[in-house]
Amino acid sequence: MEAARCARTFRVVLRFFLCVECLHPLGYNIAKCKVRRAEFKISRKAIAEQERAEADGHQPWRSDARSVANVGLMQVEPTLTISDIDKLQVKQIFESEKRSVFVYESRSAKKSYRVTVRRFNWQDSGTNADNLSGWWLTEISIRDCSKSASTQ
Repeated sequence: MEAARCARTFRVVLRFFLCVECLHPLGYNIAKCKVRRAEFKISRKAIAEQERAEADGHQPWRSDARSVANVGLMQVEPTLTISDIDKLQVKQIFESEKRSVFVYESRSAKKSYRVTVRRFNWQDSGTNADNLSGWWLTEISIRDCSKSASTQ
């Protein structure tokens, strides 16, 4: 039993190293990629204030998950403009009523952004009704495999 488990572990480790070795000749050097991650905490007070503002017609773009992801990306990477973001390849890799995840990738595949936006339950103090908030940026992960990132 123990020998079978050791053999299985050895095969898994061997597959991992073979996979990494296969990627290396294609120009992917996993060790040289710089990864930055930012998480955003959202308070109930901020949600309530934003929902009141939205009810008054402010920031209607918060009703669209991708728009919130785009704005969040520009906040984290101030050098990006909306036209830069439009040039990135975008895939929505997860979608539910309360959470969406987008992956933005440069055409060279040297830089990518994984952006998570969420909606929260909140209770309107005026009506005591349970509602679903607009979309909020909650997490961004930036993977940079360019030569300039690996030399920093």
